[in-house]
Amino acid sequence: MSDDPNKYNCPYRTNYEIYIVIIWLFIGLISFVLPMLYQLPKEPYWIFSGFAALLSAIFGSKGIEVFVRKYRLKGYPLQFVDGNSKEMMKLYGINDKETIANVCKKQR
Repeated sequence: MSDDPNKYNCPYRTNYEIYIVIIWLFIGLISFVLPMLYQLPKEPYWIFSGFAALLSAIFGSKGIEVFVRKYRLKGYPLQFVDGNSKEMMKLYGINDKETIANVCKKQR
């Protein structure tokens, strides 16, 4: 079993991690600038800015992984497998006629 959550993700999905990074960076920037504009204590806001930057770095690394996977698949045609195809089952090593008939029956 793998602990990597991106290992089984569909590479064609929307890269939500990039949106999360943008939001955390925006929140971190606001919390960094807010004490300069108003009379607020700087330390808690700057600590929170560092926390927001850390979270954006963590999510950003996962977003980069999704982006790289998506980029590597550009230019390749999509192929879909028909679950009822007897030739495809034989290709994957399912040669027993009874097993093929049962699989095809359950998918209908």
